[in-house]
Amino acid sequence: MSKMISVASGFQYSVNIGYDLSSNEKLKNFIPTKSSLGLLEEILLSTAETSTERSRVLIGAYGKGKSHIVLTILSILMKRDLRLFEKLLPKLEEHPKLKQCVLNYYESPNKILPVVITGSNTSLSQAFLLALQRTLSDNDLLDVMPETNYKAAISVIERWEKDCIAVQPDIVCFMIGINDVWHSYAHGLDITTEEYSENCRRMLEALKSKTKAGLVVMEPFLLDNPEKPFREKLDPDIDAIRALSREYADILVPLDGMMTAAAIEYRNEDLTFDGVHPKEAGARLIGGWASEAIGKVIDKYDF
Repeated sequence: MSKMISVASGFQYSVNIGYDLSSNEKLKNFIPTKSSLGLLEEILLSTAETSTERSRVLIGAYGKGKSHIVLTILSILMKRDLRLFEKLLPKLEEHPKLKQCVLNYYESPNKILPVVITGSNTSLSQAFLLALQRTLSDNDLLDVMPETNYKAAISVIERWEKDCIAVQPDIVCFMIGINDVWHSYAHGLDITTEEYSENCRRMLEALKSKTKAGLVVMEPFLLDNPEKPFREKLDPDIDAIRALSREYADILVPLDGMMTAAAIEYRNEDLTFDGVHPKEAGARLIGGWASEAIGKVIDKYDF
C-alpha cells in the first residue's frame, strides 16, 4: 500500500500521546521552538521536591504541535535515551541552563511515569484509575496499585453510604455489575467475582443493618453481542448476586433471563443499543418489571 499512497511533503503525521509514547521516530522528528524549550525547562524545574508549581495548561490552535511537545517532554521525564532527541540536542547546546536541567534530571534518582488520560465515557475518577492501571501494568508496578485492581468500586461504596443509607429509603432497587465486566474486557482491569461479591455484600449489609428498607435486587444483564463477549465473566457474577439475594433481598428480578426471553419476541437491537444499554423498548420492559417487584415489596411491608 505504501508504494501506491504517500503523504505529500508539506504534511506532517499527527501525534497521539497515548499511542506514540514509545515511538522513537516521533522523538527524532520533534523540532523544538523557543516556547517549547521554555516549557521543558519549567517542567523540569517543577520536578524538584520543593516545587509548588507543577500544573500546566497548554492551549493552542489545532495542528500547532501541542501533542508533539507534550510527547517529547513526557519522554524526557521517562528518561528515554537522549540520543533519540536528534533535533533537540543541538538546541540544548545553545541553552546551557536548560541543558544543565536535563542533565541534572537524568543524573537524579527521579523518574516520572506518565499517566495519560484519554477520552472516556466514564467519570473522571474512573478514567484516572484506568489510566493509572495501564501505566503501572506497562512498567511492572501493579503491586503498588492501591488495594484491589479497580478501586472505583470503593468510590461506589462510599457514595452508597452518602446517597442511599443516609437518606433512610423505604425501598431500594439494587442493580450493579455490568461495568465491572465491561472494564475487565475493555481495559484489562480484572475485577474478580470474589471482589465483586464482597463489594456487593458490604453495600447490602450496610443497607440491612442501618435502614429498614425493602430491597429489590435486579441482575445485571447482557443480550448476546459478538462485539462484547462478556458471558464468561458475567455469568459467575450473576451467580454471585443470586446467592447474595437469598441472604438480603426481598425480591430478585432475574433480569438477565427476562431480557434474553424478551429478545425472542423483539430483536436485540430493538431492546438495547449495544447489548447493555437499553433503548426505549428495553427501558419500558425493565421499568415494568421493576415496578411489579416494588409493588410486591410495598404489599409485603404495608407501606
